[in-house]
Amino acid sequence: MPKTFAQYLVDKCLPAGMGIVRQVDDVYLAQLLSDVATRYPDRYDEVVSSLKRLGDRLSTYEPLTIGLDELSVPNRDKRDAIIRAHQNELQEDIKAGRDPIPGLERLQHELATNDLDGRTDDASQMVRSGLKSGVTQLMKIRTSPGVVADHNGNIVPEIWPKSYAEGVDPLHFWLGATESRRNIAMGQVATAAPGEMSKVISAVLAPAVVSREDCGTERGILLGVRDEDIIDRYLARTEGKFKVGTLVTADVQQEMLRSGMDRVLVRSPETCMAPGGSVCQKCMGLRPGTGKPYRIGDNAGLITAGSLGEPLTQMSLAAKHSTTMATSEKKLMGEKGFRQIVESPSNYPHRKVLCEVMGEVQYVRPAPQGGKLITIRQTQPVPDRYIELARPTPDRKGYWDYHVPQNLEVLKHIKPGMKVYPGMELSSGVDNLRDIARLRNLGYLRSSATQAMYDVYRNTGNKLDRRHFELLARNAHPYVRVLKAPASFPYSPGESIAYSELEKAVSSMPKTEVSLDSAIGAILAEGVLNMTVGTEIDAPTQAYLKQGGIKKVKTVQGLEIAADELPLTRVPQQSEDWIAGLNTRYLRQQIGEAAMYGKKSDIHGYNPIPAYAYGVELGNSGEGKY
Repeated sequence: MPKTFAQYLVDKCLPAGMGIVRQVDDVYLAQLLSDVATRYPDRYDEVVSSLKRLGDRLSTYEPLTIGLDELSVPNRDKRDAIIRAHQNELQEDIKAGRDPIPGLERLQHELATNDLDGRTDDASQMVRSGLKSGVTQLMKIRTSPGVVADHNGNIVPEIWPKSYAEGVDPLHFWLGATESRRNIAMGQVATAAPGEMSKVISAVLAPAVVSREDCGTERGILLGVRDEDIIDRYLARTEGKFKVGTLVTADVQQEMLRSGMDRVLVRSPETCMAPGGSVCQKCMGLRPGTGKPYRIGDNAGLITAGSLGEPLTQMSLAAKHSTTMATSEKKLMGEKGFRQIVESPSNYPHRKVLCEVMGEVQYVRPAPQGGKLITIRQTQPVPDRYIELARPTPDRKGYWDYHVPQNLEVLKHIKPGMKVYPGMELSSGVDNLRDIARLRNLGYLRSSATQAMYDVYRNTGNKLDRRHFELLARNAHPYVRVLKAPASFPYSPGESIAYSELEKAVSSMPKTEVSLDSAIGAILAEGVLNMTVGTEIDAPTQAYLKQGGIKKVKTVQGLEIAADELPLTRVPQQSEDWIAGLNTRYLRQQIGEAAMYGKKSDIHGYNPIPAYAYGVELGNSGEGKY
């Protein structure tokens, strides 16, 4: 393609075998750097430094400004037609009692598209280069805000006919002032909340030191061969002609695709069995960004905490500018969305409705209070602790009603006659990890936490390496609760213990190897794929394990285990290492409990906090210990 002088300068920074093929924006730049890391790992630092120097030099040549002529309304006639059409639609929605929000969201996207359509002025080129907030900011100034949000961030059902540059009437001025005041107030505390959350993440991940080359696990997670997240990982088992332990590179991935492979089991920090919250080199894979192995002693946890913490701050800082589209989007975004996932508050917005019983759907009908009611006939008993959302159907024994509120939708396949089970999704909405912990198992909880956190960052425009979230999910959910156990079991019902302690206790119990086909109701004695010890094999788990190529499993009798879901801020407190728990909130409570229960601290463990606090023999241990 013909290249501009600026594109030529970018080309000069890249290795000889590479060159840009389209306009460089933030997404394409990230892709280029990823390609450099994969194909030319030894030159990655040089390329990044060259691009930074280029940006630093060119940014000082002249200031970037917007002239008055660039504030004229672009495509005015089309803008007016879009607004008229949506004003009519809004009135029809209100008269018919329909939710007007989806139409107002479409209005904003149509206005944003129209604002840049065919424009070649400097302001338009600036926002096309990748300024995330610039698209909406420019649209609000010269086209129209479309709609704005109220003090709670919800869309106000009133359409703006003009832009700020054209001038607004008193009604729309006051509506806009509410959103502006809210965003300014949010900006004042923008760094406090993510800064505090970054400290909490660091406290949870601090023990995740790379302690050994290989923890010896045969477990892992199933990923699609087309998924870019399989790159730089090791295979957890032999897949076709690719032996266990093979490093998946871009070339290996292409060869797998040519072989017709669909999914593979890869090593993951989520399933790593290294002791004390540490990790091994094989489960971590190659280091994101450099393509080089982690070294023994590298604190992969604090590296992950840094990678997750900086975007949280940037997400919050963006809130102080009134440049985002008002939205009723139900997906979680930003620091607020991340906090909702990891803290699971009792008031959980857009909480997805999960089934809690084994049974069959009888009815799906409108609810008197709005939304829908799903009536389910229970066909098999379930533990009493499962039932939280369901309400008994009036005058019908063994039937349960689930209310799906107006802001959510019943999933299309949920129809009368359908078989349902605990943990099955009944509606749209956002996963609540407390519900998953109550209804499923620890392995499923960790995988769900990984995906939920990954999605929050991706929804906010930050696509980070999935392994960061896998590591956090493992260390954020390290405990299980014993509900039922044999008399010889070393822990009593009701006790909360570390998952590693459960593995040790179950290892000495009698085991029976059975065919997966006949394993319904059995309890896993060993971790399989990403499923953990203590998992009860129900029909969905059986189907998942079959899909993963499992044919036989080892089981135990008389054991019932539940995942223990804690807010992220509470995880360090549960540790027996009391000094490590002081690196977060609740200091008075932590010291009191440590004295009451006789807790101790290992100054030569994997957590750096006790070692730094003691500070006498730091670095005097092996295996990455402090």
